[in-house]
Amino acid sequence: MSSPTPPRVAVQILTWNRVDELVPCLESFACIDYPNYEVIVLDNGSEDESVPTVRERFPWVTLIENKENLGFCRGNNVGLRHVLERDFDYVLLLNSDTKVLPGLLHELVAAMEQDGRIAIAGAKNVLMENPDYTWGKYGKVTWGPMLVKTIGRFAPDDRANEPPRDVDWVIANGCLVRCDALRKIGLFDEEFWQCNEDVDWSYRAREAGYRVAVNYVSNRLAADALVAELEAAGGEAFAVKGDVGSEADILAMFEAVDKRFGRLDALVNNAGIVDAKARVDEMSAARLERMMRINVVGSILCAREAVKRMSTRHGGNGGAIVNISSAAAVLGAPDNYVDYAASKGAIDTFTIGLAREVALEGIRVNAVRPGIIDTDIHASGGQPDRVALIQDTLPMKRAGTADEVAGAVLYLLSDAASYTTGAILNVSGGR
Repeated sequence: MSSPTPPRVAVQILTWNRVDELVPCLESFACIDYPNYEVIVLDNGSEDESVPTVRERFPWVTLIENKENLGFCRGNNVGLRHVLERDFDYVLLLNSDTKVLPGLLHELVAAMEQDGRIAIAGAKNVLMENPDYTWGKYGKVTWGPMLVKTIGRFAPDDRANEPPRDVDWVIANGCLVRCDALRKIGLFDEEFWQCNEDVDWSYRAREAGYRVAVNYVSNRLAADALVAELEAAGGEAFAVKGDVGSEADILAMFEAVDKRFGRLDALVNNAGIVDAKARVDEMSAARLERMMRINVVGSILCAREAVKRMSTRHGGNGGAIVNISSAAAVLGAPDNYVDYAASKGAIDTFTIGLAREVALEGIRVNAVRPGIIDTDIHASGGQPDRVALIQDTLPMKRAGTADEVAGAVLYLLSDAASYTTGAILNVSGGR
């Protein structure tokens, strides 16, 4: 019985006037133990002997000649288009001043095959002149003056057999890219000539889809249905039970995310309750305590745990927090639930304060203020027909939808809102 054919890999090497480096690079492929790959050399208009040398000494190489120096991004994009037009599963980008080790392709492909969510996998770069040191391992976004940092830059190599890890960005030299992911995220941005194009590429790969933890307190069926919907759309999600009115449950939820995803990039503070319609002089202390414990204290505790994981002050990579407030925060909800309105007013104030507190730590904090939205929250407060009763009084004569609120949340989480923090966005139909 024959064994399955290993995934087909294109190895793409961009060069420009570096024949003295290119020759040992291509010679090093004699040691590669992976059986299903093809080497493509992209020549960026070299004026030395690169082109004739490749033709004469390495006839097994596919040679693509760019007639001028197109730079790193444009030059590589020529090869990437060539790869995507052919039946390759992966493409490895390699600089011409590199030598490969025997297990390079085997190890990278194995990591990618074990987890279909990985778009880009990177190899550790060791200094050729002194293999006891690394040129670099991977990249981190610091949000400091230099914005990015290469981890392991000219550092002693501990030769630790570390498992794959989720990183901010992958060094372009020695990175293996899944061709299906490449079709989704696109080629290099040609506004870059060289430098930081790998940061941009890695972030586009990450933003192609969120990995989502769905919190629920009792309705497991609804949480599972949402997880299934996200997975059907190509995302990754899991449901985690927890009451945000309990600090122990909040800690357990964040620990579950740590274990499953290894990092946190975004928090949506969506948990909240209302109670039965009542005047303030009819409200019990128990009602008020529960309202504030869930709607205010719980949201603050969740944000606390997110900041511990996201803040550059704590070694994090930055991120975004979106708190769900309510139009009731400014309308007051008289004769209905002033306590709920007060809790959401507290969320507005908390949003502004936290945004300013962590602005230099890579975290943006904003809020969305929904108006009358057609959800189950009205029934939970004993008014299942509230939307129908008041929608004719609304400026747009209809209630909003959860999807309309979600669109605002996704905007505030995205890079499109990169200069937005401390903002409160009304999604209230003009109310």
